[in-house]
Amino acid sequence: MEGSYCYRHPRPAITTDSVVFGFDGDGLNVLLIKRMNYPFAGRFALPGGFLEQGEELVDCAKRELKEETGIEISKLRECGVLSDVGRDPRERIISVCYFGLMGPSAMLSEVISADSDAADVKWVGLDKIL
Repeated sequence: MEGSYCYRHPRPAITTDSVVFGFDGDGLNVLLIKRMNYPFAGRFALPGGFLEQGEELVDCAKRELKEETGIEISKLRECGVLSDVGRDPRERIISVCYFGLMGPSAMLSEVISADSDAADVKWVGLDKIL
């Protein structure tokens, strides 16, 4: 049947996550969102979400970043893959990670605001995360 996808084995879901670094003149920060929904509601995480059919991975990362934080970054670079089997209780999810950098002027001029499935968004000092 045309347009039908039937396989004998399960398929993992694919997501993207974005690590956005911001230099504020004093130190390096990372942009985090507070998750609104299950799983991990109320916990801070990287902005990201599910890949749509026909969407390129980098476009997914840019879309999710814009939806959850209001920030647009034109240059995101792929930096790794998260693929631990039990990393998400919903199903097997493989996430492709991207990173981008914002300088002090961009950090101050960009309006960050939580939206979509993010309850909050904030810059956190890299030294506090590590």
